Amino acid sequence: GVRRPAGGATGATPGGMRMKRAPSLRNREEVKTVRFLSPEWKKQMGMSDPVKLKEGMIVPPGRCDGPLDILIETVDFLNNADFAKRRIGEHGSMFRTNIGARPTIVIHGPEANEFVMQTEEKKFEWKRGWPPTFPELLGTEGLIFTDGEKHEILRRLLLPAFKGPALEFYFEKIRDISDKYLTRWEGYQGSEIQFLQESKRLTFEVAAALMLGYNSSKPGAEEEINDLSEKFGVLADGLISPFAMTIGDFPGSPWRNVLNARDSLLQHIEDTIVERLGKAEEEEEEEEGEGAS
Repeated sequence: GVRRPAGGATGATPGGMRMKRAPSLRNREEVKTVRFLSPEWKKQMGMSDPVKLKEGMIVPPGRCDGPLDILIETVDFLNNADFAKRRIGEHGSMFRTNIGARPTIVIHGPEANEFVMQTEEKKFEWKRGWPPTFPELLGTEGLIFTDGEKHEILRRLLLPAFKGPALEFYFEKIRDISDKYLTRWEGYQGSEIQFLQESKRLTFEVAAALMLGYNSSKPGAEEEINDLSEKFGVLADGLISPFAMTIGDFPGSPWRNVLNARDSLLQHIEDTIVERLGKAEEEEEEEEGEGAS
């Protein structure tokens, strides 16, 4: 049997490799329903208390500190697409705001981008900049949650996926899927095409083929891509819905649906890896058999 460490379930692969599935909230301390805007609620949501300014500290202009500022800024941000543009008009290319009880400084323009990119490692960090739903759903060891030396190591490990042979493989997949959709759209002559939905579906199918092992030629492929697309939509909504996380994890809750969608996608990826390892092992055994004969 395969030993199961405390952090999460494992599964045995054909090559003897042990895979560790990301733990869900059901295997850890559950998210509890707590009083709105209580200290526990703020901590659970990744929110911080008002910034305590030191004497003589220079800060950008803007609304950031009081409860009324939080309400005004959050409502304005959620309801107006030109929020940043208007604030820049009021305060300049750097301003303070407070969105959802998260004190924020916004900087705008090429000089700001240069400053962030060139001093990223010394003055900024990735991990604490994400909403609490991201590490909860995606784990805390990924590239977007690490800083410093660990971040550089992960970046170097990922580089081969964006070079030569890998890019050629991506291009072939993208071309084949695009040709399939163009052929299908040609059959809609005289009919209306819901282009936004079709383009979103095309984009997801490309992503699924490259990252989730989706194969459009195998039986049941249409049902599979519909199922993956639906689950990914639930996961994506969960990433930007911290209130669902606050409500808690219980049967039928929005957060339980998000967790189930994430676990299903992880299971699909794991099954695909196991399947490919099995095929590679079979091909290796066939080659050894041919060589022996």
